[in-house]
Amino acid sequence: MADVIGEIGGTNGGFFNPGKTVFGQHSVEISSWIAYYQGMLPYDTQEKSAMRQFDVLKKMDISARAEMTFQLSDNLRAIVEAGIRQRHPDYTPDQITQAALNLVMDKDIVSQAFGGRKLSP
Repeated sequence: MADVIGEIGGTNGGFFNPGKTVFGQHSVEISSWIAYYQGMLPYDTQEKSAMRQFDVLKKMDISARAEMTFQLSDNLRAIVEAGIRQRHPDYTPDQITQAALNLVMDKDIVSQAFGGRKLSP
């Protein structure tokens, strides 16, 4: 992967000229858009698959990408709340919300918003 990144990013501050680049013994087309996001390529995904995913995302309109972002956010919130619920089965829904907010916000501010109540996530 390091030589792939070196090939994409080069030594000129990360600039890239679109065209063919070499992944091992295979030459593939790569766009400048993908090269821009080369630091985000998953390590457990083949480059060809990641490029296909980026291509699909690039072709989606802004409302579809926004909807997907909101769904991912909702899914993450549900996973976090499920973890809190598992660790603290006695928490009320309001307490679960506060504990989740404690993970991403200043605990003192969250505590003030919930009437001075202190909770652990």
